[in-house]
Amino acid sequence: MAGADVPPGLDAKRVAIQAAALIEKRRSVVGPMLPGLVDAMGESFSPLFRAYAAEHPRPVGGGRADAQAFLRYAHAVGAVPVEPASGPPHV
Repeated sequence: MAGADVPPGLDAKRVAIQAAALIEKRRSVVGPMLPGLVDAMGESFSPLFRAYAAEHPRPVGGGRADAQAFLRYAHAVGAVPVEPASGPPHV
């Protein structure tokens, strides 16, 4: 439900808390798959990942697909100067 309105009858604050928790869970899966990028980006990795995840639902294919999609996003917004390889990141 990335970006969707909160359905009637649900507490918007609680939905926002759960959404933030799910984004952090995604970040905790993707980060270890991209240790070099996390080190290179430093403190900017987490906010950029949160922005990406808020706009993009988790792709089919799990964490590796999410990591590859994040790399493409980071390149598209200029946070990664080199276009990522086409394959999934290696763990």
